[in-house]
Amino acid sequence: MTSNLVLTGLCVEWCKVRARAQQSQEELILVDEEMCHTIDFTFHQAEQWVKQKNQQENIPDTLRDGLRAYCEEQCSVE
Repeated sequence: MTSNLVLTGLCVEWCKVRARAQQSQEELILVDEEMCHTIDFTFHQAEQWVKQKNQQENIPDTLRDGLRAYCEEQCSVE
């Protein structure tokens, strides 16, 4: 009888550990997907800054230079 209780207890613990391991695997997959989305978003943001840099027209040269420098800085941050 005691060995049956021990075996049942071991089975329960094994099931708990297996469930935690599967959950950890799922979380790793989700983190990997989130990282890919984040990288894609930052590339998109960098492209937007490049477009902004090239749209500066009909403004004084000093202001245009400053805005372009700011755009370049933000692009490199992204």
